[in-house]
Amino acid sequence: MTAPTPARREEPRLGWLPWAVFLLSVAAFLPALTAEFVKLDDDYNYVNNTNFRGFGPANLRWMFLWFQLGGVYQPLSWVTNAVDYLLWGMNPAGYHLGNLLLHGLVAVLFFFLARRLLSLALPAPKGEPAYPLEAAAALAAAIFAIHPLRVEVVAWASNRSYILPAVFYVLAIAAYLEAKAPSPKGSRFSPTGWLVVSCVCFAVSLMAKAVGMTLPLVLLAIDYFPLRRWGDDKGWFSPAAVKVWEEKVPYFLLALGAAVIAANGRHVFGEFVPLQRFGPSARLAQALFGSVFYLEKTLVPVRLVPLYSMPAHLHPFDALCAPRTVLFILLTGAAIAWRRRWPAGLALWGAYIAAVLPFLGLSQYGRMLQIASDKWCYLASFGWALLPAAALLEAWRRAQAGKLDNRAVRNARTAAGAALALLFVLSWLQTRTWHDTETLFRHILKSEPECYFCHGNLNTLYNERRDFSRAIEEGLASLKVKPDYFLAHVGLSVSYSSTGRLDEAIEHCRIGLSQDPGNPDAAEAHYNLGFFYHLKGDLDKAIEETEIATQLKPYLLNAQFNLAYFLQTKGRLDESEARYRTVLRMNSTHDNAHFNLGILLKAKGRLEESAAECREAHRLSAAHDSPLCPRVAGVEK
Repeated sequence: MTAPTPARREEPRLGWLPWAVFLLSVAAFLPALTAEFVKLDDDYNYVNNTNFRGFGPANLRWMFLWFQLGGVYQPLSWVTNAVDYLLWGMNPAGYHLGNLLLHGLVAVLFFFLARRLLSLALPAPKGEPAYPLEAAAALAAAIFAIHPLRVEVVAWASNRSYILPAVFYVLAIAAYLEAKAPSPKGSRFSPTGWLVVSCVCFAVSLMAKAVGMTLPLVLLAIDYFPLRRWGDDKGWFSPAAVKVWEEKVPYFLLALGAAVIAANGRHVFGEFVPLQRFGPSARLAQALFGSVFYLEKTLVPVRLVPLYSMPAHLHPFDALCAPRTVLFILLTGAAIAWRRRWPAGLALWGAYIAAVLPFLGLSQYGRMLQIASDKWCYLASFGWALLPAAALLEAWRRAQAGKLDNRAVRNARTAAGAALALLFVLSWLQTRTWHDTETLFRHILKSEPECYFCHGNLNTLYNERRDFSRAIEEGLASLKVKPDYFLAHVGLSVSYSSTGRLDEAIEHCRIGLSQDPGNPDAAEAHYNLGFFYHLKGDLDKAIEETEIATQLKPYLLNAQFNLAYFLQTKGRLDESEARYRTVLRMNSTHDNAHFNLGILLKAKGRLEESAAECREAHRLSAAHDSPLCPRVAGVEK
């Protein structure tokens, strides 16, 4: 008689896990879909920027051949924004939706990368089912994707240029792994072919923005562990180790090219901060601070704000940096000392430092220095998400081998689930702070009451709302913290001029220009001065200041128009006509320019040309209801 065969337990099918990771990654940030463009670069990048709106020759030239706003080169990110514009116009929800979907894609790609890295770092015992590894990879991807440190990148429309590079950054690492540790299922490409794919993905990532330029160093960390291709037993300078370095030459060349382009862009826009202003010790202090700060926020993600202001004085061993400096030394020493017992520790620490290196402040740019930013650790966070997933996988295996109580594993799973739920809630709440400009800056001010930049932006916001009493209050609050803050002076000048206090408006413009004459927004300040002098009836000074504005920024359309109008009012008709022609070359549909040019040409006796300009003005604007052009359109403000 044959003994009955025991029923075989079917392995769970987890093909739904990538979809779950994607949906979770999107759901955590859904409040972003109702958010507006905020006055934290969104106004410059989208609201006031027409260059990305479409795929015409001029748009493509701007995307691919010019350094974009602030001296950044990110053409592929602008291409995706152009697609958004064609689909949604200027509805911010469409741009936020694009960020959410791309972030979900990054999470799914990281799921597959995490699965591969975990399988290499913790090879499965013979006969082990696939689902523990799948579940661990999903946990790693979820921890990365819904962590509150991701909110700034996902909920801020202008940070598309951090998410899109990450897509190809992860693909570049995955292709590299296929080249150096082929999948057991086989591959359609040779190792060399996969290396080519990896380099192409890296190049595409850099074209989206060069935030991942240190990828070759990250690959070296992966070569150390889990690939174990060099270091310790394999030798640090052996022929095999030299070969590992040689393989990275194409990556380093791509990274070098991206670094040169990025540096040139910053130089062209005058963004680099000289050593005299921010010295070597301060830069080292910021690097040590940032290296530990992002770990702190990963473990305790509270009090997250878009701007962590730079202290007036910074030193590696001052009260702010000393604890982080000591901790950095201890962590680095421990990673090196325990490298034989725990090689993953040194690989994780090295990959993390490599990924965050471009953002540690060793090279400073921008006029508003900040000591850290949540978005800067987006790529650097992948490794840390692997740690709890690896720990849970190893605990499960030890329990299966009878070396660990099953209750401990169940408790660990429960804790992981609770942690994910907490991260989800924190990210949801943090995303709501990005709803609009006022909400965002009020949130920052709760943590940093002396954020002069926040007060300055609220001044601009209230000026636009014509709430000038609150605008003046915010402008003065900004100057109380930073008396030489250029934009606060300019913003206050608008507030005062709008309430009829022209002398104070002119004074603040003058103070701002005297303290920071090289500010990128100096043209706008001179433009405002021209307008204020026009209101006071001083036409000569109005012409002088507006002419300076057009010299600093020839493409400042309103300044060109105002100058043409002032010259026309002064009776300098030839110069005025030339300026109107400039305006119309910049914008052929400028109805007021056609309108005023018609008046000017009539005064010069060129009646046929005058009539043609008037007809064009009427066609463009029904407000101009007289064929004789009886009035001159006013200045633009």
